[in-house]
Formats: sequence, structure tokens, C-alpha cells
Amino acid sequence: MKDVFVISEKQEMFNLFNNVLGRLPIHLSWAKNMEDALDSFPQEKPTLVFIVNEDEKILIDWVEKFNTSGIRIPFVCFTRPLSWAKLKMIWDKGAIEVIRLPMHKKELEFVVKTIVSERDITETPRDKAQGKLDDINLIELIQYFEDGNKNGVLHLMNGVQTGYIEFTKGKICNAKLDEREPLEAIEVMATWFSGQYRMIFEGKKYHNQIKVDNRQIIIDCLNHINEQQQLLSQLPDKNNLLFTNPDVDYEESAPSSRKILLLFKDGLTIKEFLNKYTGKTNPILRRLQKWLEENMLLTKDVYDKKRSISGKMEESGGLKKIVSKVFSKEEEHKSLISSGPIEETAIDTINKRSHLFNDLSLLKSFLADLEEKV
Repeated sequence: MKDVFVISEKQEMFNLFNNVLGRLPIHLSWAKNMEDALDSFPQEKPTLVFIVNEDEKILIDWVEKFNTSGIRIPFVCFTRPLSWAKLKMIWDKGAIEVIRLPMHKKELEFVVKTIVSERDITETPRDKAQGKLDDINLIELIQYFEDGNKNGVLHLMNGVQTGYIEFTKGKICNAKLDEREPLEAIEVMATWFSGQYRMIFEGKKYHNQIKVDNRQIIIDCLNHINEQQQLLSQLPDKNNLLFTNPDVDYEESAPSSRKILLLFKDGLTIKEFLNKYTGKTNPILRRLQKWLEENMLLTKDVYDKKRSISGKMEESGGLKKIVSKVFSKEEEHKSLISSGPIEETAIDTINKRSHLFNDLSLLKSFLADLEEKV
């Protein structure tokens, strides 16, 4: 059984963790402040500590006291969003993760269970750290590896896309994202401002596939981000739906364009598209802009109007076909009558196809009776 110690001024936070972890083989203990917690550690002997406080000054004070106590127990901090400097400081003090509050109960449950289930008592406090890209971007994470002269791997996830960057003594050595070149992979991942990151620190040295230094990589990433932001500013809001024009002939488009246009056929946002797209992002944003100018892509309001007009035209067209069919039959009937007696007209037609009938005399007799009735 694992022992988790919760340090929080609010007992309701301890109760929340107790509810979240209640079904797991875990023993929970609680203290109101760091002083009481340090006194309890010799008896409780926890394998994991949760330091919880939304006041960053109190949180940092607790972390300082915990760090200077000489106790080497992995700890996780739960607090409000912090500045990059404060976040970096807490990591340097040994926090394995810094979790942002407030958080939805279901999300908190998932995060806490993941932390507890993954932690092994043999792990050192500084071997891993993870969090959200909403709180910290790739540039800052690169700087963290560089400032700490760290070896390890930075894993990144955004939607369905996952990639990683390898570091040796804080220098970027290699990167992987789909089939991209390492530098392009880093530029693309630098534009991910939502998703998850995970840092794994280890002594392994990685083979140097990138000859450019970190400074130049960061400059290239910033240029790429700026260009993407400019392109996005010229496009509709990235959360608004776009549709392919119903009049587009997909067969006339190049295979690569056809594949993308089909994604927008039933509506797709630019954000959703970028999460799925594995090619170069800035060139495709320029192409989307061109398609919008050429009305190959439509905003939802324009698309709905076009569908409404098309629907009315289809209804009108269907009515015209019915009317045309009725009147064409009437005209055909008039033409048949005006051309002479039914018997003569029909027999003339039959004689041209006499091979189709077994008893021609019986058919002529039937036509004669029909002529009398008309």
C-alpha cells in the first residue's frame, strides 16, 4: 500500500483527494501546514507528498522548507498558474509535477490517479516532470533543459500528434515528429499552445543529429510562430466551422488538395484541421486563405445560404420535371391522334417490328376494337 501525505490549509482539499483515491490501495494523511507535516513524516513515512496551496507565496515557502529539511520524498505541487520563473524554481527544488488549480473534479481524478499509479518508490524526485502546454510553451521548456544543463527527453502531445526532443547537457540533439526533418519538427511543435508535455531526465547522452545551437533554433521557432500568427489573423476564427463549396469538382483538384477539401466537406474548424494535419503548417494556411478568396472554402453562414438556395432550386427543378413529363405525355397523345387512326399508326409501327410478335392477326384485331372505342 502506498502512503500519500497531503499538505493543505483546507481540509476540504484533503477530503477531495480522499474521494478521488478512495478506491485505490492508498493510505492518506493530512497536515495543515509544512511544520506539522515535517513533524509527522517520521511516523507516517509517506512515499509521495502533495503540497497544495493556491497562494503562491505560501506554496513557495512550503517548498523551500521541505527542500531544506533534507527529506528526499517525491512531491507534487497543486496551485494556481505560475510565472515561468516561479515554475522553474519549483522544478529546480525537486517537484516532479506542478498541477494547475482550479481543476474540474473529473480531470483532477484522472491526473491524481495517473500520478499515483505511475510513481515508483525507487524513483528519484527529479527524474520526471509533466504538465500542460497551456501553461508553458516549448521555448520555455527548451530554456529549462539548457539552464539546468540537463540530459533527457521532452515528449509533447497535441491532439493526435506526438513528438519528442532529445537533449544532452542542455543542447538539442535530435527531434522527431512524423516524417519531418528534426528542425522542422521543432518549429511545428513550437506552435502547440495546448496539449501535454512530459520531461524525462536521465544520464544517457544522445547522438547529435542537429548542428545548429539552441539560440538559432529558438530564433527560427519564434519566426515560425510569428508567421503562423500573422496567417491565422487573416483567416476566420480558428474555432469557426469552414465548409467546402458544394459546387467544387473534386476530380479537377490535385490529389493533395482533394484530400484536404474533403476534410472540410461536412464542416471543420482550422484548429481541428491543424490538429490532424501532418504537413508543413504555414504553407497550408496560405492555401486555405487562397481557397477562401476563391470561394472554394466557405464560412458557415455563406455555406448555409448556398445550401438553402440549392435546395429551393432542386425542388423547383423536380416540379418542372413532373410538369414536363405530364405535358409531354399529353402532347404525345395529341400527336398520336392527329397523325391518323390508332389502328393505322400502330400497325405501321408493328409492321416495322413484325419479328417481335407471334400472332400478328390477333394484335390487329385488338387494335381494331380499340379504334372503335376511341
